[in-house]
Amino acid sequence: MNLMRGQAATVEPCEIGEDDLAKLRSSLRPVLGFIKYSKDSEELNAFLSKDSELKALDVKAAKVIKVCANIDIQINEGEKVVDVCKAVQDMNEKARQEGKQEARLETLYEAVKNAMEFFHVSTEEAMKGLKVTEEDCAILMKWI
Repeated sequence: MNLMRGQAATVEPCEIGEDDLAKLRSSLRPVLGFIKYSKDSEELNAFLSKDSELKALDVKAAKVIKVCANIDIQINEGEKVVDVCKAVQDMNEKARQEGKQEARLETLYEAVKNAMEFFHVSTEEAMKGLKVTEEDCAILMKWI
């Protein structure tokens, strides 16, 4: 790349080849690699498993990944390095748990609706009969 004084260069991580990415020797390499592969979970997981720098990445670089890849990884302000691999695993586990909770509530919602129709009872009576917890009742009442 030949730049004249005062010109700015743009970098498109998706366009960077494997060989060019491997040539980088700063925290820019794991940052650009993460952004490059962030659109494909299989490629990202492969990149995470082979890039040891992501296990102890500078906080500033981790913040760049968080913003540019638009991911919700936890970054504790007091730390100097972030285990991005662990942060992504934690984020994925949280998403799985939220998905399970959502599916459970949707099933419960259908059960309440069916009980109301079949037994001709109110929402509250259906929930009581199905032994729905107070916490779940509060959530389901917003859906009904």
